[in-house]
Amino acid sequence: MIQDKFEQINRLLKQTQELLAKNIDTISTEVTENIKKLIHELTTCQIDFTQYKQIEGKLQESHQTLEILMECVPEGVAIAIATDDVPDITIRMVSKYGAQLAGHIREDVEGIPYKDFVKKLNIFHSDDVTPAIPEELPLYRAIQKGEVVINEEWIARRSTGEKITVLISASPIQDRNGTIIGSVAVWRDITEQKRIQEEIKNIAKFPDENPHPLLRIAQDGTILYASPSSIPLLQDWNCKIGQSVPDFLYQTVVDAFHTKSIKENIEVKHKDRIFSFTVVPVIDTTYVNLYGADVTKQKLAEEKLEKYREHLEELVKARTAKLKTLNEQLQRQIIERKRVEEGLRMSENKHRFLLENLPLRIFYKDRNSVYISCNENFARDLHMRPGEISGKTDYDLFPGELAEKYRADDKRIVESGIPEDIEEKYIKDGQELTVHTVKVPIKNGKGNVVGILSSFLDITEKVNLEKETQLSRHLTLIGELATGVAHEINNPITGVINCARILFNKSSEGSRERDLASRIMKEGDRVANIVSKLLSFARPREEKKTIVSIHEIVSDTLVLMEKQMKKDSIRIQINVPEDLPKIYANFQQIQQIFMNIMSNARYALNQRYPGAHDNKILEISGEEITIHKHPYVKITFYDHGTGIPAHIKDKITNPFFTTKPPGEGTGLGLSISHNIIIDHNGKLTIDSVDGEYTKVIITLPVK
Repeated sequence: MIQDKFEQINRLLKQTQELLAKNIDTISTEVTENIKKLIHELTTCQIDFTQYKQIEGKLQESHQTLEILMECVPEGVAIAIATDDVPDITIRMVSKYGAQLAGHIREDVEGIPYKDFVKKLNIFHSDDVTPAIPEELPLYRAIQKGEVVINEEWIARRSTGEKITVLISASPIQDRNGTIIGSVAVWRDITEQKRIQEEIKNIAKFPDENPHPLLRIAQDGTILYASPSSIPLLQDWNCKIGQSVPDFLYQTVVDAFHTKSIKENIEVKHKDRIFSFTVVPVIDTTYVNLYGADVTKQKLAEEKLEKYREHLEELVKARTAKLKTLNEQLQRQIIERKRVEEGLRMSENKHRFLLENLPLRIFYKDRNSVYISCNENFARDLHMRPGEISGKTDYDLFPGELAEKYRADDKRIVESGIPEDIEEKYIKDGQELTVHTVKVPIKNGKGNVVGILSSFLDITEKVNLEKETQLSRHLTLIGELATGVAHEINNPITGVINCARILFNKSSEGSRERDLASRIMKEGDRVANIVSKLLSFARPREEKKTIVSIHEIVSDTLVLMEKQMKKDSIRIQINVPEDLPKIYANFQQIQQIFMNIMSNARYALNQRYPGAHDNKILEISGEEITIHKHPYVKITFYDHGTGIPAHIKDKITNPFFTTKPPGEGTGLGLSISHNIIIDHNGKLTIDSVDGEYTKVIITLPVK
């Protein structure tokens, strides 16, 4: 319309220009008319512009209203617009509720192609199996075919995977000419409604499926409804739906209706069956409901129970007198049993006191070597309580190799049924002890072994004393032998050395005779030195003992040995405090022992590390300890050398036993050292692992 006005104005202007060009005389009248028309048209056009502005304002207001509706309307709404190319459909607007229903926000589903919109909604047919294609949905059909779709059910799956049932309606949008330019679709979630409908259907089936009678009776006694299971009752009462109930039931119905109270346990017999009815008045109606239940079995059971009750009462009377007598006897037995239990408890306490105060470790296992119980001493060794050992095995308490040995012993005793005395190893606080174990098979009444009772005593100190006694005897015999041998050898070897010296003096320089004489004197001196050590071993010299400092002895020994150690690249680490308590000892003898131990460590380190090495270390440490409440000084020599094989560890203090090659050791060093330490009332022990380390530990009493 506005465009037509502008065309008219242009035509008027053109006519005015033509008139101006024709004749000036006739211009005034015609121009005046054209100008009037132009002014009229301009005025009309201005009015149209004003109307246009009003329309534009209304359109904006309508759009805002539509936006508000899209935000607030509690339904799913979608507006689609079709372009000239009909298959190209764009989703222009979607309500907030509709987007949320599908698990999205409006911005995700507005302004996108229709096919993408369908993909985001993830729609299926009502069978929840067949995916929907875009052309099947109501929105598309309304644009394409102009259909008006009312309440079609579809299944939508949200982005969270949740399934909902939606009811969709759609209609086309047409312009003034009747051309379809879009469509609008409305949907809502009916998932809960469907669920309720399904429950209502199930409830509706209740009267027909209920095996118990169900009746509805009017206020005047007329039967309004009877479930299928109630029909046999009506036949028995000779009445039908629409007729009155029998007199025995009529009064109950009337009372329930007027009092508005429930009447329970109304019994009705039908042939050989008994029914119990509950009469329930329905509020704001003119009828009551009768709910029946078949109580035939219950009634028969009650009758039987009543008969049994009467019979039991008779039996109770008959048994009461007997029970009274038995009760008196039981009271006497209880008193006697308490007396016996008290005696047993006292006896058990005595045995428990004896068991816990014995120095033995005692425990009991079943035939599968599972611990049942033990005494306090055994549990204390394992840092446990006696009750905690039940159910455990040797694998839970000891190293694997030792556990295997224990279980093998148990198995042998279970199979043989013969007790055994065993001297074996035992681990306590990480230390290996020697124990004497007695294992006795426990048998049941049939003579089958059901477990093993074991007890053992720590005999480590006894075994060590026996070894020391045996060693002492051995050393005494060797000393006596050494004394005899030394005397027999000493005189001949002196003659050999003197003859060799004469030969040496008479032979010329560089001659073969002088070389032989020199070798004879060297080897003779070596033999004489061994003989001297033998005599020293057999009859140690009585040298004076004084109060000496261990720190001073170690320091003086290092002065003598330091040069050799540095030459062999051996590092010495010393931790001997100066304030260690002093000891009562022979300075030279203790120094001799230290030199001998350091020499052995030097040899072992050189054997393992011929050259320089980070682990080529000799550690010397000293500390004060207490043994049996008496103070001692403990000196430890720790080297990382070749170590001592386990099978020769008990032999290394024997005289003439040495691991060094011929010519490098006499085998008397540790033997003499051992005797010196014993003479000082001390102890020399050796801890070593073959190929790893050796620890020589000396303990000497404080002055």
